[in-house]
Amino acid sequence: MRKINRKKNLVLGLTLLIAGIATLTAVGVARADTTNTAASWVANLATKLNLPQSQVQTAVDQIRSEQEQARQEQQSTRLDQAVTDGVITQEQKDKLVAKMQEEQATRQKNRSEMQTWMSDNGIDASKLREYMGGPHSGQGSRGFGPRPELND
Repeated sequence: MRKINRKKNLVLGLTLLIAGIATLTAVGVARADTTNTAASWVANLATKLNLPQSQVQTAVDQIRSEQEQARQEQQSTRLDQAVTDGVITQEQKDKLVAKMQEEQATRQKNRSEMQTWMSDNGIDASKLREYMGGPHSGQGSRGFGPRPELND
């Protein structure tokens, strides 16, 4: 009975982990602003810190890269444990990781296409943020586009 409960808990935990990773990835994509907005945010931060923009951009890029690497390592460790515990096979883990990477690339491509489309159609995403809502429109967020409070 304990072994069955442990397996159920592991399956549930793995399911929640995958859902959490997908959610965090979606949040990152949904909250990502256009390249111009990100550059403007970095420029604003550089001005406030009295540092060269290139130095701030390098630091931001490094932090993002480190966070992504840590997230991938944590995900891999947890999936390795699922393999060890017999919840999934190594082949299933490899397929799952490949599919998650494919989905992330698709989301990034879709985001880029949407940003281009909006720009081509003269739509300023920063002005739509409060009107678009969506899953991340709660306190501290207004849909998509630049956050006005970061552009002061």
